[in-house]
Amino acid sequence: MVMAGAAAVAVMLMVMVMSVVMAVVAATVVLVAMLMAVIVGVVMLVTVAAAAAVMAVIMSVAMLVTAAAAVVVMAVVMLVNVRAGTAAVVVLGVSNIRAGALRGGNGGWRQFRDVKTKRTDLLGNVLRRRLAGHIAR
Repeated sequence: MVMAGAAAVAVMLMVMVMSVVMAVVAATVVLVAMLMAVIVGVVMLVTVAAAAAVMAVIMSVAMLVTAAAAVVVMAVVMLVNVRAGTAAVVVLGVSNIRAGALRGGNGGWRQFRDVKTKRTDLLGNVLRRRLAGHIAR
C-alpha cells in the first residue's frame, strides 16, 4: 500500500514537473515566435525603407534624364524646323531691334520693313531676302 502511494506521488510529481517543463517550453516558443516576428518586422521595415530610397533615387535620375532628353529633342526639333540661315537672320534682327530700341524710337524695327510694299515682317523674311540681295534698300 505504501509502495502504491509512493508510486502515485511519484507519478503526480512527474506530471507536475512535466507540465511545468511543457509550460516553460511553450512560453519559450511563444517568446521566440514573438522575437522572430519583431525581427522580421524590423527587417521588412528596413527593406521597405531601403527600397523606397532606391526607388526615389531611380525616379529622380529618371526625371533628370527625361528632362534632359526633352531639352535635347526640343533643341533638335527647333534646329530642324528653322530653315537654313533663318536662325542667324532672326538673331541679327533681334539684335538690330534691341540696338534701335536703345538708340530711341523704333529704328530697329525698320530693319524688317520692305521698301516697296512698306510691310513690316517680324518673322525675318524681308530681312533674309534683303540680306540675300533680292530687295533693294
